[in-house]
Amino acid sequence: MGAGLRLDYFLKEIAPLIYNEGVAPAQRYSFEKAEDLTGSLFEEEFGYWYDHKRRS
Repeated sequence: MGAGLRLDYFLKEIAPLIYNEGVAPAQRYSFEKAEDLTGSLFEEEFGYWYDHKRRS
């Protein structure tokens, strides 16, 4: 019974701390990418015509 109580304690009290430590970097990465969404998805309008004028 003692081992079962220890396992239960670790699963309820310690495991969430370890899980949160693992999730924090992924969450930070996602937030950073979401903040720069405009910068990473922005495309200049009418780029085709600007490129052809420069080449002429």
